[in-house]
Amino acid sequence: MALTQMRDHSFKHCSRWKDQQAELWARVKEATKRVKRKWRVGDLLADERCSPAVLDFLHGTYVGRAAPPVEKSWDSEDEEEEVVEAGEAEAEGAAERAEQ
Repeated sequence: MALTQMRDHSFKHCSRWKDQQAELWARVKEATKRVKRKWRVGDLLADERCSPAVLDFLHGTYVGRAAPPVEKSWDSEDEEEEVVEAGEAEAEGAAERAEQ
């Protein structure tokens, strides 16, 4: 999927973010007097009047982030310790290889 298609999907069509999109476009219409169908997403991102609404949309939806936030579970603390230990072991191995 091309980046432009992904932007359009996230800002206009994605059913997962329907409520956040409604709020975004209501704020954009209030700020600019233009409705959603009149906007190209690139123009939306470039218009300073829309910046607060766009930033709130991105913050509230996690659009553009590498992964959604991890939900805490009863064993998430154990998993975090395992990740840290694995990272430390990898760093030690790299240091040993560098010394050789």
